[in-house]
Amino acid sequence: MKNFKVFNFSDVLSIRIFGNEKIYSLIEEYFPNTLSNYAVNNKVYDLECIKNIPNLTNIKFDKTVMPFRMSPYNVHNDKGVIFSYSQKNQFSNENLVVRNGQKISLYENNFDNYLNVIKLFSELIFRNLLERGYFPIHASAVAFEQDAMLFFGPIASGKSTAFFFHTAIGNCLPLANDIAFIGKENGEWYTYGTSYDITIRAESLNLVGVTGNFEQNKIHFTPKKYCETFNLDWEYKRKIKSISYMKFDINTPYTLHTLTKEEGLKYLIQDGKDQHFNFGDCLQINNLDPTFEYNGLVNDLYIGFIKGNIIDVIIKGKEYTK
Repeated sequence: MKNFKVFNFSDVLSIRIFGNEKIYSLIEEYFPNTLSNYAVNNKVYDLECIKNIPNLTNIKFDKTVMPFRMSPYNVHNDKGVIFSYSQKNQFSNENLVVRNGQKISLYENNFDNYLNVIKLFSELIFRNLLERGYFPIHASAVAFEQDAMLFFGPIASGKSTAFFFHTAIGNCLPLANDIAFIGKENGEWYTYGTSYDITIRAESLNLVGVTGNFEQNKIHFTPKKYCETFNLDWEYKRKIKSISYMKFDINTPYTLHTLTKEEGLKYLIQDGKDQHFNFGDCLQINNLDPTFEYNGLVNDLYIGFIKGNIIDVIIKGKEYTK
């Protein structure tokens, strides 16, 4: 039997990866503390990475789909066996994904970075969360004790700033730095976090005592490197305590006020989605689109409006949110 390790994403799914140490190391970089020797979930996939894409001449692709935060894929369904092919582009290598039930094979001619493995994991997570009624929100999220606080807003509104200072010095743990998933279970709203590359400005790092000869103003961290730098554990699921709309301005005094249901709904509709949200099912798992339950959110949860300099408040350790 081939050697494998198992990727366990919270209580959502497990993936047996028949790979090598380079693949396992990359998974740990982007999904810290998720690898094990056994599966803990009922939904289990098998993934094998195979070098060299086979000849595709005889495959007649039926359609092109744009998956969630992935490159476009040409898809063909051959009696239940799914073939999905993506050409090389600026974001990923040329690759072919073949799914036969729960068994998935990823083919590449040159596995120079294995980033398509991470993208494939994200797609499997997304598809399975859709089946549970979850939907994505363009937000950062942090875990404080047993709950989650989410921060959303337009570009440059302070989502990443709130994430960084809460986790670096605010006694919170990272959940999501760009995209979170929200859904309702047994009458309670929960969020699952995702872990993408994290970009922090050098001046922000200096404010929390991280110094160095930074060659660029923006410093990039993988999730694992971020956790190691600030001695954190990445969390993947929490019950939601609050959602706050951000309008960060370092030159304006910090304020927090509660939004009305109508205001909260307006801001969620306006800024809750990323402009690059696409929902094509390249693996043909369920062909579901998310239902954005914004009305339920504003009826059940605290929706706040954070304005001004949240950095100063967190540094001083003041009470800053409900």
